[in-house]
Amino acid sequence: MELLTNVFFRLLSMSVAALPVMAVVLLARQLLRRSPRKYSYALWFVVWFRLVCPPGLLTRVRWSLFNLSPLEPVGRLAEDLNRGMPQAFVPDPGPVLGIYPGAESGSAVVVQAGLSPGEAALTAAVAETAMRIAVVVWLAGLAVLLVYGAVAYVRLRRSVAAAVWAGGEVWECDGIPTPFVLGIHRPRIYIPFGLNAHGRTYILAHERFHIRRRDHWAKLLCLLILAVYWWNPAVWLAWTLFCRDMEMRCDEAVLTELGDQAKTGYSESLLAFALDRRVPMALAFGEHDAGRRVKNVLNWKRERPRMAVLALMLVATVATVCCNNGTEQPDSWVRLESRNDQAGETSVEISYRVREPAMAWAIYEDVYQGGVRISSRPVLLDGFTDAGGVSAREGGLSLTVNPAPANGGWAELAFRANLGEGVTATYNLPLPELDFSSERVVSGLKDGERQELTERIDAELLTVLLFTEQAPDTGANTPESAAAAVQYRLVLSNTGEGSFAVMDEAQTLFDLRMDYIGDAPAAGRLLEALDVGSLGAYTMELFTSAAPYTLQVNFRDEPADIDPTSPAIDGPMTWKAEVLLALIGNLEQVNWSYPTREDGQKTLLTMYYPRSQADAHAQALGYDDIKELGQTAAGLRELLAYWNYNGMQVEAVSHTASQMYLLAQERTADTLAEDLLCWDLWGDPALDGNYEFEMETDGTARFSISEGMWNEEDRGWDETTNAVGLDVRNALILMALWPEIDAVQWRGGSWLSEVSEAGADDWLARQRAPMPSIRDYGASAETVQLLLNLLAEADGGAVPATEEYAFQNILGVDGVRWTKTDTNGFSIRTYYALGADGSRTPIAESFGWGGAEDYSVDLDGDGVEELVCNVTYGGDGARRAYVYQRRADGIYLGDLSTGGLPDFLDWGVNASWSEYDPEGRVFRLHYCVDTDGNGEAEEEYALAEYGLAEAAGALAWNRWEP
Repeated sequence: MELLTNVFFRLLSMSVAALPVMAVVLLARQLLRRSPRKYSYALWFVVWFRLVCPPGLLTRVRWSLFNLSPLEPVGRLAEDLNRGMPQAFVPDPGPVLGIYPGAESGSAVVVQAGLSPGEAALTAAVAETAMRIAVVVWLAGLAVLLVYGAVAYVRLRRSVAAAVWAGGEVWECDGIPTPFVLGIHRPRIYIPFGLNAHGRTYILAHERFHIRRRDHWAKLLCLLILAVYWWNPAVWLAWTLFCRDMEMRCDEAVLTELGDQAKTGYSESLLAFALDRRVPMALAFGEHDAGRRVKNVLNWKRERPRMAVLALMLVATVATVCCNNGTEQPDSWVRLESRNDQAGETSVEISYRVREPAMAWAIYEDVYQGGVRISSRPVLLDGFTDAGGVSAREGGLSLTVNPAPANGGWAELAFRANLGEGVTATYNLPLPELDFSSERVVSGLKDGERQELTERIDAELLTVLLFTEQAPDTGANTPESAAAAVQYRLVLSNTGEGSFAVMDEAQTLFDLRMDYIGDAPAAGRLLEALDVGSLGAYTMELFTSAAPYTLQVNFRDEPADIDPTSPAIDGPMTWKAEVLLALIGNLEQVNWSYPTREDGQKTLLTMYYPRSQADAHAQALGYDDIKELGQTAAGLRELLAYWNYNGMQVEAVSHTASQMYLLAQERTADTLAEDLLCWDLWGDPALDGNYEFEMETDGTARFSISEGMWNEEDRGWDETTNAVGLDVRNALILMALWPEIDAVQWRGGSWLSEVSEAGADDWLARQRAPMPSIRDYGASAETVQLLLNLLAEADGGAVPATEEYAFQNILGVDGVRWTKTDTNGFSIRTYYALGADGSRTPIAESFGWGGAEDYSVDLDGDGVEELVCNVTYGGDGARRAYVYQRRADGIYLGDLSTGGLPDFLDWGVNASWSEYDPEGRVFRLHYCVDTDGNGEAEEEYALAEYGLAEAAGALAWNRWEP
């Protein structure tokens, strides 16, 4: 039902988009009323095109009809319908706004209105049910029209079954009301017996023109479109006028061929065969308003070349503006609709639309004094229904500002927002204590023009400029041009309302940015704003005598929380270092040091964070480098929001992730592998000295683990736990941290496995990971932590991989079993016999979900074991017991035969299924039975059981080809 609902919404979308096109065609048709009907007929194909072509396949051009402002709501509605059920069909609860005034500096009043959450949920459920009913009704109407058309076609065929061939494509028949064309591939012209010579000439010329122009194909196609849109009266109107223009175009073509002298005779023929009702599924001579057609024939004149050129230009223009979509509009935007200034009060009406990924909006109030921003806070904010909030994603609001006079100046600024439906918010802002004498209110939006909104692009709604003298006429309208100013901005967030706290922090930090590292007091203020002191007592050093210019933070005390699960200094300092690199213009590196202990001895550990690492992180956010990111508060806001990505706080980065990332900056691939493999925080120290590492030229990292490891039970090392878990986890981490590694192979004992970069990316997609490529997870300690979290949730086992195990004495030979597992967990296992020269010959194959169900069984008692595999097909889930037997002339595959089973009904691949039970040493065959003898499956299965000897006789054998 969901698929049908989506199809229905697509049809609604195309139907809505076609409505203005129909209106344009009707207008153009009126302008062409004195021109030949071939032009009006051609225009209707523009309408049919819009009704069948999805909007996403159409090009966007500047001169499209849908760029006209009055049609923008139509375009938006069509886009919403194309996406599925639009927001308008799912009512929101009443608006509830979050107001953030300071208690000491203002007051706010909020009036709530609208549906309660329970009422909204009930209304949404009713709307969804109504849409399901509408889909069912649409399908029923479509079925009725298709059946009616098919029945009408069959009846018409029967009515001309006794027709007599009269030469060429012409057939004569009694009992038909009018001549017509019938058929698709080889259409025939049917005419009544006894037509006079003139009438016959007119009619055949008319019908042959239909055939030459493929009108029978055009009419069938448009009839099918009408059936799909049977519920739309505008489409019925288009169909009626289309058919009328088709017939008149054909009439005019006949007159062009036969001349003016044929007008009278042709008109008489039309009147003679005029029909009160239509002939379904045919092109009938006397259909479609014979009276209008006769009038058109009698008024017909030959077309003049100049009029032909003008008509062609009009048709081409209509086709161009109607067959293309409007230019791409911003997904999210704000627009000034009107402004009203009266009695010292300024009001603006604003419309807006906000699309995903935005999840919340806020109106910020920035206060400037002497050109310097002294405060910034959100005064109005909220989220959206689909993101846990309550506001609509599009609508309008009005803002009013009124500077209040006091003692010849202004004491406060009144702000009022009206969001409609009885929702208002008011806020009074105390102003800096200056003797203001004049003011100017400036709108940051251009009247009637959309301004794009993104998380990086704010919209300046209103700016109140306050002057201590007469406002200058210089035209300068920025906060820096006045003694004081208050600016209101509309801001979006992609991560919800909570991120606005991050925005405030970003603005505070951004206001402290500096061009040069040499200003020690300014650098100290940045460290204070970053709350570095919360990590412990510290001193700061600046290295400015030579590049790279470095800021170093030296912590006095040893951290008490360095372990795999607790926060440490390294995690917080990593993101603080990136902020410092973003905000200090010539800073190239940030270091931090702290005392720690190694082997019981106290030592000083220094961490280095170069600009190159921060640049890579900034590029992942879409900036050229970390310096470009630090040029705007919005960029810094993104950086801080990213460190809180997916709810993962920076301070929650474990020491394990931090150390992994920092080791990767210092180690080569082999030493990094050793650190990971044997590190007690992550790997298994027992492996130290028990493996070999090779880095191949093709980018493959190969590990060979000593065979003796498999027999040391005290180390807890076995194939099913440590081996599989270790190779998958470390393969992903190595590929994330070391870009030159494209695949990781592990060999130990009798097994071999491999994880490739493509397999890792497939696994990430299956986990719905936030970043698509395994390479993205080596960009920072935080992204490494994110990868560790993903591995912990998935336990590593879903990564697509290949594995190889040695076997002995299967089908009488020794060899290897090669297993390939895809991202869905479906495995294919191939058994190979090994030749003396190392060559491999496939001898059997099993497949299915999960682990192998393969058994060696002496089926026929000859002392040689067969290979029995319970296999499961991936597509339809069919399950079979396959038996492989090695003979002198090759490998044979046996499957339990259904021949001779009583009442077996073979209706398809799942009519029977079989399996081998290793505990009971029996084969079971389940098969569908025809219980009532009607030859139809009743989903009833019977069971046949076979012992080993019986199964040997019940198997159907075929030579197996790999």
